[in-house]
Amino acid sequence: MDLIQVEVKSGLKHIKFTSHKNRNPLSIDLINQLEEALSVPVGDDQAVVIYCQSAGADLNMLRQLIDNRDELGLYHYSLRIGGLYKSIRQCHYPIVCVPCDYVIGGAFGIMLACDLVLSMPNTRFRLPEIRHGIIPSQIFSCLEQRLGYEKALAVACHCDLFNAKSAYHRGLIDRVLPSRSDITFELLNWTQSSPAAIRVLKQNKPDAAVLDNQIEKSAVVFASHCLQFADI
Repeated sequence: MDLIQVEVKSGLKHIKFTSHKNRNPLSIDLINQLEEALSVPVGDDQAVVIYCQSAGADLNMLRQLIDNRDELGLYHYSLRIGGLYKSIRQCHYPIVCVPCDYVIGGAFGIMLACDLVLSMPNTRFRLPEIRHGIIPSQIFSCLEQRLGYEKALAVACHCDLFNAKSAYHRGLIDRVLPSRSDITFELLNWTQSSPAAIRVLKQNKPDAAVLDNQIEKSAVVFASHCLQFADI
């Protein structure tokens, strides 16, 4: 089943989530399809736009892994989520995130790993993991890189819904625009500012070995803590 739609137009590769009925959970299949789409090269004058609309982790799979006391399965699931964030952060071409309607839990990491985040006012955000006894360790590394430790911790501990204006003031997104047409106009302007030059700036991206070590440590913390404290 295709869980994403990929379309190239006006110098942009558009990646949209399509499993809206199921709220686009971050299943292994969705992670695989996103990584495959990101691995296909784009031209030097192109960028990628991810329209992120997701309720976060695949809770049905998490419940099954926790009920079965499957620490290794939890570890590998966390590794895959962290690996997706790494794929986005390590891409040599620019990636823009457009959060749509709701961005919850693990979808935060997708958004934060991108180079630019443009949102409409009605988008809702939530990071509920801690309230359910889950350590959002992979997400937190992205939060910390963007905000610094203290502000990242404050966001991680705030488990309620908040809107785009609040997300902007917290430093989670870069711009709030009135409508989808305004976002499209902004994206077209952005592509004309030379994605090739932005590629050069991205050569200072985080070292892959450092990210791998961080992802593995985060997966260990996630798995062990889920078995002890998770309540989903």
